[in-house]
Amino acid sequence: MSTASNVQHLEVVAEIGTAAAYSAAKLLPATPAPNLYYRRELLCRSLEGRRIDLITITGTNGLPEAEPEAPLPAPLLPEASSRDGHARPHAFPNKPVVLVSARVHPGETPASHVLDGLLAFLVRTDDPRAAALRERFVFKLIPMLNPDGVFRGHYRTDTRGVNLNRVYLEASAAEHPSIHACCAVVQQLHERGALHLFVDCHAHAGKRGCFLYGNLGNSFDELTRAGLFAKLVSLNTLWLDFAACQWFDSQRMEGSARAAVYKHTGLPTVYTLECNYDSGISMNELPKKYTGELLESAEMSSCPMSPEAPRNTSVSHKYDEACYQEIGKALALAVLDMAAANPASRLGPRDSWEDTSEETVRYYYKGLAKTRGAIRQWAEMQLTSAAKRRANTRPRSQSRKGNGGGDEEEDPEDLEPDIDADDEGE
Repeated sequence: MSTASNVQHLEVVAEIGTAAAYSAAKLLPATPAPNLYYRRELLCRSLEGRRIDLITITGTNGLPEAEPEAPLPAPLLPEASSRDGHARPHAFPNKPVVLVSARVHPGETPASHVLDGLLAFLVRTDDPRAAALRERFVFKLIPMLNPDGVFRGHYRTDTRGVNLNRVYLEASAAEHPSIHACCAVVQQLHERGALHLFVDCHAHAGKRGCFLYGNLGNSFDELTRAGLFAKLVSLNTLWLDFAACQWFDSQRMEGSARAAVYKHTGLPTVYTLECNYDSGISMNELPKKYTGELLESAEMSSCPMSPEAPRNTSVSHKYDEACYQEIGKALALAVLDMAAANPASRLGPRDSWEDTSEETVRYYYKGLAKTRGAIRQWAEMQLTSAAKRRANTRPRSQSRKGNGGGDEEEDPEDLEPDIDADDEGE
């Protein structure tokens, strides 16, 4: 290998985590956009010294009065210093924060395609829906939680053979730096009351389709809110199968990001996103976008919509990069729909009512109210089924006792996928 090639190879080895951040940076407009705020930070380094990046994307509205975010505990953010131009991003205190992470399991490449789709949509300056998202929300992205595993070709573990999606309740800076850092970000956002949604992106080998794992929560209202977001994602993409989404007690896989973030925050909208590596078994019928409203500004009204994904007519529903990217975009659109702020929603036209307590006009979709009503019925059935499972649950060691030659009795818990198996995403 030549000297130049060797130097190039060493640079790639040292900075492999940069590639995920570069996917975002290369999508930025060539000249600074007036309504796009983008910051990339070195959150920490992996055990082998590779970058773990934290990306912040939002709009520039609210920037003049925004103070920089507070520092995180050492040794996190090793480059953060106002003296050398690496000050923290602005906090935007009036905007809720959506946090998305990926590649805690290094072999799960569809997770990166989902994140790329989300990034590509968020930084569009010519789509009024992306502009509306940036105006109302802050998106924080951790594109690659396990760059060491990616570099070494591991499937589910880090360089020491540890499944990092089992240590969220006990992560340490010395042994699990990226998970410790992710938990610190979650804690800071939660203490500020800013965390609105958390999604950890994975891939799945044992179950076809794309779907979400969520938490049953502690109340009917929590499950209704969690289920509503999942349903809205399915209304914005061909590929997210709402019927395949599953809802667990928070004790299930409690070391995972999904269970641990819910335990720490009590936030209903905490999910694992799972995407099969190969294919699904169905496609959604998407409602048409309603574009009859007046957009909220002349700048937005002159913007074209980003193109729809071409419909895949294959019987096998084979996935490609574009399918995964569309799911990333759908996550963003579901956030916008829940806020009744989508200028081209599939939920139909907006209506409004005057909030006399705050002397303001609030908007809602009639279609969203209808969808919420259906989800409330769904939540009742989910909670009833969960109560029956708990009542009938026996230890697994007792679940397969035969009756002396007859049929074996099924344990209801055995009907759920074993998501701790090596071929599973979470």
